[in-house]
Amino acid sequence: MNGLPHLVVGVDCFTLADLLQRVASHCNLALHIGVSKAYSGPIKVYELDDKLLATLAGHKINRQPRPDCQDTVFTLIDENPHEQIPGWVPSNFWNFKPAEEGGSRFDLQITLSVDFHLDQSGRGIWLLSKAHGSFVSPAGALSHARMFRALVSGDENVPEIAKRLAASDGQSLVSWQEIGLEGLMETSALFSQFARGNGAIESLGHRGEIFNPRPYYSDPGFQQRIFISRHGQLKVIHDWTAQLEQYRASLMLW
Repeated sequence: MNGLPHLVVGVDCFTLADLLQRVASHCNLALHIGVSKAYSGPIKVYELDDKLLATLAGHKINRQPRPDCQDTVFTLIDENPHEQIPGWVPSNFWNFKPAEEGGSRFDLQITLSVDFHLDQSGRGIWLLSKAHGSFVSPAGALSHARMFRALVSGDENVPEIAKRLAASDGQSLVSWQEIGLEGLMETSALFSQFARGNGAIESLGHRGEIFNPRPYYSDPGFQQRIFISRHGQLKVIHDWTAQLEQYRASLMLW
């Protein structure tokens, strides 16, 4: 965020990566940012013994025999209802392989974590519960949420964020207000207010040559997307207004 006029980084303006770190710290989670995904470190790891398998069965997550490979794969199926989509089979199973090659004991391990997603309406960051097995896990979010809830519901020794997610439908919003940044806006949303529906000004904003901070990015990443605090928004509007007037003046010189 080098070169942003009159803005204090971490007070007036933040990258999406900054905000994800604030949310992760607020929830006592370790943050990992990949090329296109943000996710937490492990919240808790469960070894599925007979007692936990019985708990899962009470939540309709049961072992399903695999006649084709019963000695090499242990499968748990989420038998709860799933939306039926024509042509698609629900991704509702976990496969586990033997802990040792040729062994009879399976690596029945489930790791709880969360994925981070920006709320599309600009209210904060969503936490999505994940329950990954040691080999193959479901692709859909619903089975992850059910496994997460089943394991956490009878466990008092989990962090508060795990209890919060288990009590939800598998996702929980951490609002800007919750992390002390009420009124935060991304530059694109703030610029739309600034342009007030003027298509010419919107076009100038998309060019990326006149306004600083830039309102839009063609391929925004975690470090490129900029968010402005409520106090900083007045500074940005002032600077954009001055930059627009300077651009208009330059046209008049021709």
